Amino acid sequence: AALPGRPLGGGRLVVTDAADSTVPPGCLPLQTALDGVREPCSGRPSGTNLDAVACVQFTTGTTGRPKGVLLTHRNLVANARQTALAHGLGPDSVTLNHLPLYHVMHLNSALDAGACQVLCRDPDPVTSLAVAAGTGATHYYGLPARLHRLAADQRLPRTAAAARGGPRLTAVLSGGSALLPEAARTLGDLLGVPVVQGYGMAELSPLTHCQRPGRPWRPGTVGTPVPGTECRVVDLATRRPVGPRLPGEVQVRGVQLMAGYLDGPARSRIDADGWFSTGDIGSVDDDGVLRLVDRADDIFKYDNEIVSPGRVERVLARDPRVADCVVAGLPDPRHGRVAWAGVV
Repeated sequence: AALPGRPLGGGRLVVTDAADSTVPPGCLPLQTALDGVREPCSGRPSGTNLDAVACVQFTTGTTGRPKGVLLTHRNLVANARQTALAHGLGPDSVTLNHLPLYHVMHLNSALDAGACQVLCRDPDPVTSLAVAAGTGATHYYGLPARLHRLAADQRLPRTAAAARGGPRLTAVLSGGSALLPEAARTLGDLLGVPVVQGYGMAELSPLTHCQRPGRPWRPGTVGTPVPGTECRVVDLATRRPVGPRLPGEVQVRGVQLMAGYLDGPARSRIDADGWFSTGDIGSVDDDGVLRLVDRADDIFKYDNEIVSPGRVERVLARDPRVADCVVAGLPDPRHGRVAWAGVV
């Protein structure tokens, strides 16, 4: 399918992920659209190496010690373009960015699209929504933790009613961790726009998957790969690709993949064919939509049964008395590990 266009030479460039031989008239193959970040471009300073490190982005350390991720000029520019295409950003877009300024997510895509970007530094999510309405934002970017607070805030209905008076907002876009489906539904219903979930990590500059604003929303999924990105799921034991809807470790590859880690090579996570092992467990539907289940390091065995802490957490969260919860596996001499839950 054709993807949203971006300005080029006074006209509008429509990019398609179809094979070169099947590109519709007036469209350009994705490979050609990415040539500007694959080959030297006339406007860059002489002597600039596109594969030189431009940024060291540290991971959060949620699954181990923090690591410095080496991102190149090519990584960052390519992913900015991939994100702009996936999110439909153009020169008329206004992005409200309610993210911490150290966050790697989406600071570059508005620059690539020639869009206006509004940085909202106030941590109050209701205030950020009012700023979005006041600035005529077309795209609102937020973290799940802040969006969860926004969905539960008693001021939201009044602020959302005012925001709906500004017809420019087209989508709320979330990434960085899982967004609860209940929060997404609340925001979508009150704001009257799709609430879009994305997926990625610092090692991938960061975006690899995204739900598309104009397509049906599927709770619990993170959409399809952004242009120029491949995804597969492999068996945890054999490391061979599995079929649709079968669980395994998610692997991705693309031009946005990091150069390595600051403190050492990434051989254990990138194979000889360029596939990066994310450490996330998930499955891919027949139409390429990715559904995440848990982290590989968090899954444990009770007797001989595999237990997913994330699934247990989702069951606990259904109880209206539970505000928040976390589940982990604790060592047990009889069963190997047993589920422990901390509940608010």
